[in-house]
Amino acid sequence: MNALSMLQHSASLSRVASGIPSLDLFFEGGLPSETLIEWGVPLGGGGRRVVISYLASISQQVGGSVLWVYRPGELQVYPPAWQAQGVNLERVRFAGCENVVADLRPVFFDSLFSVVVIDNPKALSMDEWAFLARQARQHKFSVWVLRNYLLRSELGNVWARWRVNAEPVRQPRTGTQQCGLSVVRGLSPRKMLWEASCNT
Repeated sequence: MNALSMLQHSASLSRVASGIPSLDLFFEGGLPSETLIEWGVPLGGGGRRVVISYLASISQQVGGSVLWVYRPGELQVYPPAWQAQGVNLERVRFAGCENVVADLRPVFFDSLFSVVVIDNPKALSMDEWAFLARQARQHKFSVWVLRNYLLRSELGNVWARWRVNAEPVRQPRTGTQQCGLSVVRGLSPRKMLWEASCNT
């Protein structure tokens, strides 16, 4: 796919709304579907709550389904907490594995899931990144890759159409912690303070 066709593809993508007006406005209607998105979500900053807010909306939609892939021995998934944030657990599946592309390869040849979230994967090869992006486009699902560090616009995975950071911002007057969201690739650079607390 050359640069022109990649731009045309990006412009034609449908959007996945979060159902949270401020987030959907910030992302100009929502996150793009059928593509690969990287999230910079440092541990302890609460950025994964933003991701889960999106998953809650997706899991409530007709046909919406999610696969969350995590590395064994790292963060443990606690489904009741997700349910408390509006996630329909009947539409979500969890898989723990080290080698995402090799172990779950059949998943990427189907449109069974609307979104596949890969939480802090070990290093993937350029061929594996290209495979994920190609399969997402061909089978009309999204791949969201969560990183435990902040992303930059000039460095990183060339196959990610969007890069979004969600980092903790402490309010000096109240002492509360919120999420500072920023888009570093995919839209014009922008920042916002998400009004929902990000203490977890």
